[in-house]
Amino acid sequence: MAGVTARLLMSTGLMLAAALPGTAWAYDAMVTLYSGQDRGGSTLDVEDDVENLADSGWNDRARSLTVTGGTWEVCRHAGYRDCETVRAWDVINDLSRIGLDQAISSVRRVDRPAPAPAATTGTGSPIVWNTRRPATLWSLTSAGDCRPDIRAAFAQRFGSSGEGDFDGGPSEGRLTWDGKVWGYNCAYRQTDIWPED
Repeated sequence: MAGVTARLLMSTGLMLAAALPGTAWAYDAMVTLYSGQDRGGSTLDVEDDVENLADSGWNDRARSLTVTGGTWEVCRHAGYRDCETVRAWDVINDLSRIGLDQAISSVRRVDRPAPAPAATTGTGSPIVWNTRRPATLWSLTSAGDCRPDIRAAFAQRFGSSGEGDFDGGPSEGRLTWDGKVWGYNCAYRQTDIWPED
């Protein structure tokens, strides 16, 4: 069973991993289902869509839940039918409050973050955002004037309202964007950007 990973923590402290069908997303958003009210008993951490909780032994078992991120639907029936919406930081200590005590059969995230498009230069080579100046930089041959690509990458990452002042040449130098100084090095293979401060 590929896809979603869920962690089943038994009250005895035994941890079992269960694979549930679904689509993988970032792991910062999750719904935790509890077998007891007031977040007691064993737990099931749901990080991705689960079309049928029966596959994990959790169909109609949850009595309380918490949401650590994202917007989710918890549903009475498999296949995401008859659902209630729960949001980040919701804590529901008694699922009868939303009419789903021992009645959740499927769970899905409804606010999937769209992946950010990869930044590239006009020639299609990647723009790499580094945490510091790379120890080795690619050769500058055939890079041309990459300053328009650098400006576009900053606008994409930080918003077009930022001001960018260049200090340097067409293929290497510094750019000050909203008061922060960044270094850049453009090569045919890739363009590197890093914070100078």
